[in-house]
Amino acid sequence: MTPIDRELSPWSVALISSTVTLCLVFMVVTITHWIRDPNHPGRIVLRRGRWYPTVLSYPLSMMLLCALPVIPLSVGIDYVLPSNLSNEPEYRVLLSALPIPVWGTLCLGASLVLIAGLAMRWGWWVITGLWATGSVIAVMATGQFMAVMPNRWWDGVHDAVFSFAIALIYWGLAAGYAQQINNAYDTDNDG
Repeated sequence: MTPIDRELSPWSVALISSTVTLCLVFMVVTITHWIRDPNHPGRIVLRRGRWYPTVLSYPLSMMLLCALPVIPLSVGIDYVLPSNLSNEPEYRVLLSALPIPVWGTLCLGASLVLIAGLAMRWGWWVITGLWATGSVIAVMATGQFMAVMPNRWWDGVHDAVFSFAIALIYWGLAAGYAQQINNAYDTDNDG
């Protein structure tokens, strides 16, 4: 019996249907808010808003920054401790490059640099930790992608895509903080 052949419980069906319904209602309300022209009620116009994603307030941004080391820390601990990861097909490419405990050590090292930088408020340590984490995760995502390439329809590619998206987030934060630090200490813009 495959997972698709199993029957869902009534609670599962209710949870899934209510979640989908709430998402659809939210989308419809949001889209109708975007496309209604307040000056002409019957007219539909799609306009860009005036909102720009900017830096969040200090307590919220620190909360999000403190959550960043959780990913490499959990992956590092999972890979360093003994497990059956070597039997998983998505890890065969990674294992051909380095043993799983070495990948775990790289993740732990990157997260510890990131944690030290955040704790001590050392900007370049944070940038280094973010960049190293993004690099290790991107290499692991490449290995995951190479492992699923032979599968029909690239079955299982979502893990590699998620991992690479996470790596891009880490790299983007590292580049943004590097630019922020360079702009803060730039003395050539005296005017």
